[in-house]
Amino acid sequence: MNLGAAAGTPGGRGWPAAITAAYFLCSALFVTFYTMRTVWVLPWGMTGFTYGEPPYPFRYRVLVPLLARNLAAWTHVPLAIVYGALATLAVFGLLLVYDRYLAQFTARRDTARVLALGILYPLAWNYCGLNLMYFPFDLPGVFFFTAALLALTRGRWSAYYLLFALATVNRETTWFFTVVCLFVWAGRMPARTLAAHVLAQAAIWIAIKTVLFHAYAGAGQGLFANMIAQNLATFRGMLTLQGSGPKDWAKLFLMFGSLWLVLPFVWRGRPEAVRRTLLAAPVFILPMLIVGTIDEARVYGELIPLIATPVLLHAASRLESTPA
Repeated sequence: MNLGAAAGTPGGRGWPAAITAAYFLCSALFVTFYTMRTVWVLPWGMTGFTYGEPPYPFRYRVLVPLLARNLAAWTHVPLAIVYGALATLAVFGLLLVYDRYLAQFTARRDTARVLALGILYPLAWNYCGLNLMYFPFDLPGVFFFTAALLALTRGRWSAYYLLFALATVNRETTWFFTVVCLFVWAGRMPARTLAAHVLAQAAIWIAIKTVLFHAYAGAGQGLFANMIAQNLATFRGMLTLQGSGPKDWAKLFLMFGSLWLVLPFVWRGRPEAVRRTLLAAPVFILPMLIVGTIDEARVYGELIPLIATPVLLHAASRLESTPA
C-alpha cells in the first residue's frame, strides 16, 4: 500500500537529465563547502580515520570508514578524496530520493524536482552553519533515513529492511526508523502485522549492534555516551544567560534554518502521512537529552526531512495553484 498520491504531470524529455545534473553539481558544491567549513575532531584525523578505536560509541559506526578504506586501498586514491566522494554521493542520493518522496504528495512531478533542492537549506544550517565538526557517518545517515522514509511510505518493505540494516551499521539512531514506522502505519495495517515489523526491526538492530560490540571489543566499551551532566550545564546557561547560554538560544532558533518555527503555519492541509512522521519527531529528541549533545545541530539529521517536507509542500501548493 502506497500512502502517498501519485505525482501528476511529468516534465519534458530533457528536464530529468538537467535536474539530475543540477542535483550532482549542488551536491559537490555543498560537500566542498562542508569540508572547508568543518574540521576533523576525532583523534585519528582525516588521513587515518579507522574503526575499532576509541572514543565510544564512534568505534561502532563502521560502515563508511570500512568502505572508504577499502576503496582507497583498491583504487590508490587518497583517503581524504574518497571520503569527499562518499559524502558527495550521500548528498546526491539524498536529493534523488527526496525528490521521489515529495513527488508522492505533489500534483506536478516537476514541482517536486525543483523543491527537492530545498532540503539543502536546513541541511546547510545544521551541518555547515551551526556545526564545525566533520563525521563521515553524518551525511550518509540523513540519506539512509530519507530513503527508508520513501520505502516506508510506499510500503516497499524489502528495500526498507535493507536500508535499515545498512543504516544501523552506519549509526545507532536507526531505532528512530521503527518509531516512524509505528506512527505512519498505526491503524493502517493489522496490529499483529505492525507488531511483527517492530519486533523484526528490534531484532535486526540488536543483532547488528551485538556483532559490532564483540567485533570491536576493548576497554571502555559502550554503545552510548552519557551526556546528562553536559546537557544540564547547557540548560543552566540558557536559563541564566551565562557562559554560552545566549549563543545556545541563537543556535536553537537557527536549527534547521528556523524552519521548525514555520511548522504551525503550514501544518494544516498537509498529507496525513507527512503529519504522522512529524509527530514522531519529539520521540527522537527526548533520548538525545541523555545520550546526545543537545546543542549540537548535526545530531538531529534524521529530523531534517521531517521538518522540511511540510514547508516545501506548502510552497508546492502555492506554486501549483498559480496559473502557468
